[in-house]
Amino acid sequence: MIDNDEGVDWDAPYRLAQWGKKVVSGIVCSFSTNKGGIFACITVKDENGIARFPTVKKTSKIPSQGLREIESAGTGLLCVHKSVFQEILDAGDNPFMIPEEVRKHCCATGTLKLGEDMAFAERCRDRGIKMYVDFSVRAEHFKTVSIAWPQELVDPSIDPRTWTVASNDYVHS
Repeated sequence: MIDNDEGVDWDAPYRLAQWGKKVVSGIVCSFSTNKGGIFACITVKDENGIARFPTVKKTSKIPSQGLREIESAGTGLLCVHKSVFQEILDAGDNPFMIPEEVRKHCCATGTLKLGEDMAFAERCRDRGIKMYVDFSVRAEHFKTVSIAWPQELVDPSIDPRTWTVASNDYVHS
């Protein structure tokens, strides 16, 4: 899946699929003034086991390549094996449906605590389906301006298996 407001290399879907994993994301970034500026739309557990979105402000650098298990990913640049959808549907669930209680809370408060993409990630976790990120597959996310992880902060010397997200980085709550 690739959102229509992203620029990706022509071979991005193939590069995600080549890992042979059920769910592999690329790096898509977004922006939030109150969450530390530019952040990657993935969550990775920090040293305390808390899933955080890495931000340019706090985590700073990301690996330039390699595969890493993650907790969740936005669905803007995601390769999902069809068996994942079938498993969720066979269980009588909808892969991207926001739970009713979350939608009601949003209507009452104006705050959406869980979007369709994170609902999908929860359904995968509930079924033991692991999610990964391929750091070499990166998108430009076009909002009012293009958003991407700054190239000077993509470090080829970082091993993705030992890379860590800052323990004071962005937590989706």
